[in-house]
Formats: sequence, structure tokens, C-alpha cells
Amino acid sequence: MKIGIVGSGFMGSTHIEGYKNCGISEFCVCDTNLENAKKLADQYGGKAYADFDEMLSCENLDAVSICVPTPLHNPLAIKALEKGVAVLCEKPFASSSELAEEIVNKSKETGTPLMVAHVLRFMKPYYFLKKCVSDGRFGKLLSLSMKRNSTAPLWGAGNWLMNVEKSGGAVIDMHTHETDIAVFLFGKPKSVTTTGSFLHCSTLYGYDNVCVDAQSSWRKPKLYPFTSGYDANFENATVLFDGEKVVIYTDDRVITDALEKEVCPEYINSTDAYENEIRYFLSELENGKFDYCPISESLITIKTGYAELESVKTKNTVEIDF
Repeated sequence: MKIGIVGSGFMGSTHIEGYKNCGISEFCVCDTNLENAKKLADQYGGKAYADFDEMLSCENLDAVSICVPTPLHNPLAIKALEKGVAVLCEKPFASSSELAEEIVNKSKETGTPLMVAHVLRFMKPYYFLKKCVSDGRFGKLLSLSMKRNSTAPLWGAGNWLMNVEKSGGAVIDMHTHETDIAVFLFGKPKSVTTTGSFLHCSTLYGYDNVCVDAQSSWRKPKLYPFTSGYDANFENATVLFDGEKVVIYTDDRVITDALEKEVCPEYINSTDAYENEIRYFLSELENGKFDYCPISESLITIKTGYAELESVKTKNTVEIDF
């Protein structure tokens, strides 16, 4: 199997290492900065390209990982799908809901596998939360609060992440992690109420019978550590994830080892969630269904994200038409 890595920055490097750890040994790397592409390709014994079309023409690729700025996702994914090359696309899916739908339609038209890399689904604490909700071990989930905070991402090429027209800001690029977990657990929200700005936002998701909110920020001081996690309040327990460990609180005990005892599928077992998602992507390539991370839910996530951005801009609750 041969994989093309599109983008030689942090995510491209992360993806190629994940493939290597899953047993893949044939690679090529594409980046408009050929020198950077060569550096990454040389580390893994592959060929470097500056032109995506040339790479698609010259290489017999089984799949590509698209790890470039969001505005490039749509044209690159469509070109790969038209060539019959499977696509693993980094989040956020696309620069608009309409562009995301174009990619999905091309995948259906060509019958070529497509998956969006929603990495939190492949972290054990979020898999555990999904199981707790679905099997009712602690009773009904009453409320879920999620968070994700960091300093401003000034490391992006040309500082593109800080351009809201290109990245969607923290609302789309960062907050999409929590939005996808809401979709993962509960499906389509009826509405979103998002306050803040493109750098810092808080969303209340419109679901029946459960209160779900999430807060994300790129507005922290330079010395502030990255933080993330969730607080899930069930009828009979509270499950708390502080970004490092999961602790369960009940009326009569505190459980600190539940995560270690949870039996998980192979694609959840690694402590490296990026490796997990790539292992899953590879394992499902033949049938192309990706039931654990289906493209239908990725489309819901991106549509919800842009509804959140609209809510920030209009300062109103936005009803979502799926």
C-alpha cells in the first residue's frame, strides 16, 4: 500500500508517522514548499512533489492524507477522489458547508472512500464517554460540558489560522472538536447558541432532554498550558476528564481506574489517537463505510460549525436545517 501525504507541517508529519506505526512503508509527500516536502519524504524514504496533480499522475496511490490549510481541502480532495484515491481529510472538513457537500457528493459519485480525521473519537476518554452514554451504566446523561483552550496558534504557515476568512477562527478550527463529540454522542442538534468572537466562543447545543455546552479559546496568555476535557453529569455518577485522566464520582466512591479496565477495539488501544484514527482508516478502506466515523456525521459537524459561526456574528440562536 502506498500513501500520499499532502502537507509537510505538523499534521503531515503526524500522519506519516501514524501510517508508519501501522505498518505502511511506501510514501510520497507533496507540499508547495518542495524543500520542506523533501525533508519529510527523506525521513521516510519517499519521493517529494511540489505539485499535487503531478503526484497523482506519477504515483499509484491507495490513499492520501490531506493535511493542509482548510481552504485547500475541497479542490485537493475532489481531485484525489476523481482519480479513485481514497481520502483521509483533516478537520475542519472544508471552508463552507457547501464545499463539504461537494466533496461528499464526489465520493458517492466515484465510489471512493472518504473519511474526516475527527481525532477525539479515537481518544479513549471520549470512546469511554460514548460507551457510558450508550449502555446507560450510570443512568441517563443529564448534562455535558466540554472545553478546549490554548494560546493563539501563530505557528500556521503565513499565520493563516488567525485569518477568520481562511480558518473560521477558533469557532471552526478548534471548537469543531467539541462540536463533533456532541454529534458523535447525540446526532443532529436542532440549534446552536454561540457567544463570543472568532478567538473565544461558548456554545449551547439544542438537544432534547440533555444540556450540552462547549467552550473554546485561542485567547489565553503565552504561558498558559493547553487544556481540554469534559464534565459529564449522569443520574448516578459524574465522569470528569481533565485532559489527562478520567475520574468517576458517585455518592459513595471515587473510581480512578475505569479507563484502564475498559475493553476497547484495536483502533482505540494506542495512547496516540492519531495513530488510532489512521489504523481505523486503513482497516475500513476495503468497505469504505467508516461506521465509527461516518462521513454523514462529519457533514453534520461542519454544518453545525458554520451555524455556530453565524450565531457568533449575528448574536442570535441559529436553527440548523439538515
